[in-house]
Amino acid sequence: MLFEAGASIKYVAERLGHSSVEMTLNVYVHPTDTMKKDDINKFANHLSLA
Repeated sequence: MLFEAGASIKYVAERLGHSSVEMTLNVYVHPTDTMKKDDINKFANHLSLA
C-alpha cells in the first residue's frame, strides 16, 4: 500500500527495518493492477498518446 501511495523504496525498507532495499523489493514488491495501470499511463503520457 505504501508503494501504491507513492512512498519511496528507501523509506519502506527503513520503516520495515531492512538493511537493504533489495530485501524489500524481493519480499514485498509485487505489481498490483493499480500499479500496472499507472505505469501504462505514465508510458503513454511519455509517448504523448494519452
